[in-house]
Amino acid sequence: MLKRQTIFYKNHDYITNFNKENSHMKLAINHFADLTDEEYRKFYLLPKRTVFPDFTNKVYERQDNEELPDSWDWRDHGASPPVKDQAACGSCWAHAVIGSIESQYYLATGVMPDLSEQMVMDCTWNTTVQDLSNQGCQGGDEPGTLEAIKDLGGIMREQDYPYMGVDGYCGYEQDKVVAQIESYTMVNNTQADVMSAVYNQGVLSIAIDAAHTSFKFYSSGVYYEPECSSTELDHAVLLSGFGKTTDGEQYWIVRNSWSVNWGDQGYVKMSMKGNNCGVETKVVYPTLARGFGY
Repeated sequence: MLKRQTIFYKNHDYITNFNKENSHMKLAINHFADLTDEEYRKFYLLPKRTVFPDFTNKVYERQDNEELPDSWDWRDHGASPPVKDQAACGSCWAHAVIGSIESQYYLATGVMPDLSEQMVMDCTWNTTVQDLSNQGCQGGDEPGTLEAIKDLGGIMREQDYPYMGVDGYCGYEQDKVVAQIESYTMVNNTQADVMSAVYNQGVLSIAIDAAHTSFKFYSSGVYYEPECSSTELDHAVLLSGFGKTTDGEQYWIVRNSWSVNWGDQGYVKMSMKGNNCGVETKVVYPTLARGFGY
């Protein structure tokens, strides 16, 4: 008890001092307040990995002279899935993959499904994808997982395969599949291409560097972390849009999977400056098989 109290006060002091010294964003006490940075990284993030863009699959690139709005937020159009809670399990990769599929399903049908992250965790350990090493709560690969779901035969609903937040045995049932994957597309890693993709294609799965205490306690404002890496990434999230502050600062709209009690109702505005935290580095979205389940 005393250990947790000591950690809480240390985090409280960090937040207080940060907010005094910074105006571009604010931090706040949340459910990580009694965790050390090491515990936070162990239970909520993926192992740090060097990520390079993989353009061996289909690649999305913007059209020449395409005009985009100053802001776009898929929440305003119903296609950004509700915020979920991965709990103390490194299953962010499964949440990012499922969120991108849910968004595509909504765009095709007008109905937002609730699909099963636990099925993805339990049933994509061994796949036909070379070098894919999904390990449940210990991490996974987003593009490879989309290919693995395609090989498996599709996705079940959350109500048929509830989220437990622990590693489990595969209970996949083909007759309860509601959506299938036809293919997936990587997005060229430039700011303009990623903006075009999220505007034209829907919510995207991305990877970021989230290992910093500032991210752990983010509450509001535009997130910028000078120590962030654009290639050493450890967390999968969803890109839901982009915007611009009144003084012209551009930002990405990112949905996390740490419940609505984190950040701004589960979201964070991440600075577009210099690909901070790697938002543009590893971006992917699925294409669903038409005529199946809808």
